[in-house]
Amino acid sequence: MGCGCGASWRACSNKLIDRCNLERFCSTASERPWVQRCVECTRNIGGAPCFATSACVACLNAVTGPRTVGYRLGGRFGTWCTAAFPNLAISPDVTERDETLGARLMTAAVAKLARMDETARRWRSTGQCVYLFEWSPESESTRSNRKLMQSRVFRMPQGGTAVFERHVRISARHRIHFIEDHANRTFVIGHIGDHLPTTRYAH
Repeated sequence: MGCGCGASWRACSNKLIDRCNLERFCSTASERPWVQRCVECTRNIGGAPCFATSACVACLNAVTGPRTVGYRLGGRFGTWCTAAFPNLAISPDVTERDETLGARLMTAAVAKLARMDETARRWRSTGQCVYLFEWSPESESTRSNRKLMQSRVFRMPQGGTAVFERHVRISARHRIHFIEDHANRTFVIGHIGDHLPTTRYAH
């Protein structure tokens, strides 16, 4: 995949910074250039992020081993997520979740998270929150249903809970739920996985 700088990912990787947020997950030095996200590469050489998700998934495979059936959310994935997307905050309900996403869905989820992370990085840098990703609110009928909204309550990283209404589409049946944290200029990820129930969609 081409980067914003016009180079291929492999050419870009030669210009990456020496140390990576994910370096501690790499078992060999040869893995390290491939675990860095293209967005980090282009940031350091002045290009525009291209969000090369193949780089992210290559990193995830280096951590967990390649998956043909699916990736288990939670555990090692949650730890990887925290390191891969340092500008996002991750709920314990994500890191402890017992659910599996197929390889294609995981690639799509990682692409969305990369855009959210870059949005948060720019927010922190400039003070302006300009979304680089699309999101949707819940419908009025869902918001007025207490039971349905309760299914959107997730734990905050520092304790307590919140309603995670806003969501990003991964697929027709999968979502990322998040809230804005204005104090820290970040997004808190409360849920990655199955579409939560609504008045129009039930499991």
